[in-house]
Amino acid sequence: MSEGANFNDHSDEFNRLLTELGVIGAKIEEEDKGILLLVSLPPSHEHLRTTLMYGKDTLGLDEVVAALLSHESMRRNESEKISEERVMVASFDGQARG
Repeated sequence: MSEGANFNDHSDEFNRLLTELGVIGAKIEEEDKGILLLVSLPPSHEHLRTTLMYGKDTLGLDEVVAALLSHESMRRNESEKISEERVMVASFDGQARG
């Protein structure tokens, strides 16, 4: 996954690859799928990757996807909040400040 890429698109591609591997008879354990997804993430996800990989004895794909979706949602909300704060500062006293 490249920096700034959409996680949903990355997840779709990851699942497509897993399906193709299944079609040719490759068997990948759930924990291995979760680890593969984690290591496919960009460097900006290093902290999350480390937390998930070393925080549990076993880690399934569903847990990883849930954590990543939650993380992406949180990042998106924070980004929107910062944008709203900039707009509020730019229009202080009802005058546009540029």
